[in-house]
Amino acid sequence: MQFSIISGLIVAAACGGCVHEKVSPTLLQDWSPKLDQPIRQLREVLAATEQQQSMNYTSANLGLVLDAKLYILFYDYLDELDEGARARAIEEQHVWRVDRQRAFQEAYKEYEGGSFASYAGNTRFIEMTEARIEEIEKRLRQVESAGNAGASTLR
Repeated sequence: MQFSIISGLIVAAACGGCVHEKVSPTLLQDWSPKLDQPIRQLREVLAATEQQQSMNYTSANLGLVLDAKLYILFYDYLDELDEGARARAIEEQHVWRVDRQRAFQEAYKEYEGGSFASYAGNTRFIEMTEARIEEIEKRLRQVESAGNAGASTLR
């Protein structure tokens, strides 16, 4: 029994750094999902679609891709903030997400029982998410500009 524990510890110590030793996260810094193209395509399909069920599915998918874009953007924004600002931003984002879900449900309920309900809810979700993307992009540009200005004054 004691031999197998010691053997396990030796193997773990020997291989613990095998895969991750001296691998820098900067190797992946140029990798970022590109979501603007599928967003444009989903908008085009949605604009050309006349059948309600297809509009419901396409608008739901557009909302999901926009939400993914916001998710990535928000975490990029968090990376630029100090600890206190990061905590406030996370709390604010949580409140915003609750508000977005409430707005989605209200828009859905307006047409509840009808085939337009999903589209109405999805449209509200999309509108709010697009507005939030614009807001976070603006904040991110401001934070990055402030960081670059600070960096240049340190030289």
